[in-house]
Amino acid sequence: MYETSGTYDEAILEILGQPREAIICTAGLKSIPHSVPTWYLYENDCFYISTSSTGLRGRDVTENPKGRVLIVHSAGWISASGRAALILDERFDSLQDRVLERYLTDEGREHFKKAAAFPDDCILEIRAERKNTWSKMNIATNIQKAGYTLEESASWFVPIRN
Repeated sequence: MYETSGTYDEAILEILGQPREAIICTAGLKSIPHSVPTWYLYENDCFYISTSSTGLRGRDVTENPKGRVLIVHSAGWISASGRAALILDERFDSLQDRVLERYLTDEGREHFKKAAAFPDDCILEIRAERKNTWSKMNIATNIQKAGYTLEESASWFVPIRN
């Protein structure tokens, strides 16, 4: 039902370039998962997330340098997992600014850190070593392969209500 590959195609890269929320998952030595929605920047097979080195995500990665990212979009989902590290050096300010400029206007960036009482002091880097994608088109293809029409399958699903 989903694809695993070493690369993302153009359509996936376009989605990753949009200002969407991602769910970031880490786990410390006790293997208790910690998942939170967050903003991100995707470049050079890495996800960059502004965070605090003393917060739970920062502590998790220090104990267990692995992470997972999940982005849900209207046509399916995208995920990646791999090595995780904290960037605490001079690259922090530049990377944090690039993450924020994806989500905030120029005016918003001027005030956001102060208004949000921003405690972040590092960037969490998750290397996309294993990449997975899933598309609703996979379901449609399987329905048709099983000999049904999409019209027949329309009554199979409970409507989503907003």
